[in-house]
Amino acid sequence: MTDELATLLREFEIATVAVDAAMKHFTRVADQVRAAVKAAAPDDGGLEFVDLCVAAFDSGISESRLRDLCKLHPLDAPGGFGFKQGGRWKVHRRRYRAFCEAYPRKGRRKR
Repeated sequence: MTDELATLLREFEIATVAVDAAMKHFTRVADQVRAAVKAAAPDDGGLEFVDLCVAAFDSGISESRLRDLCKLHPLDAPGGFGFKQGGRWKVHRRRYRAFCEAYPRKGRRKR
């Protein structure tokens, strides 16, 4: 019985070392992925959401037109960028920028 127990303990130790090594590897890979995602993301000063008036000014369209676009492209829809918070419209900056690039409009100011 003691030989059997010693064998099981050795196998457990070997398995524990293997699991620890795998966890270190996965942690290293996850850190590399996080760094790559952070490097690929544009730096917008940490502001994901801006007020509708700021986004309208930045893109060169009227607030009423952007409000209509926010209603047509809510944040929970694929590619959507607008949502209402406390009675005020907010715009997801990166998604709205992608929308403007995908659908250029005559008369929109270039910034």
